[in-house]
Amino acid sequence: MPLNLDFSNGEKVSVNQEQYNLILRVEAHYESKLTQIDQLIQYTKKADVVHLNDTEIDNPDIIKGMQIGLMLAKNQIGEFPLKIEDPDDDEE
Repeated sequence: MPLNLDFSNGEKVSVNQEQYNLILRVEAHYESKLTQIDQLIQYTKKADVVHLNDTEIDNPDIIKGMQIGLMLAKNQIGEFPLKIEDPDDDEE
């Protein structure tokens, strides 16, 4: 069964079930990374000290800079660039 993919630029393609499953796994990985960035943003909002590997960062300006950098990174990453539609779902 071919499944349709919509790209952010409006282009559409059809994929088979195996490709569809792969894309779902990639999307889940992508979303988990965005969730991790969100968690780091929340952590830096509350933290007086940030532990980065073996380094302890306790300078509030550096922590604020990290927070801003994480927000900028999340903004640049944006949403997953594919929209997945199963043509069979239209029958509902």
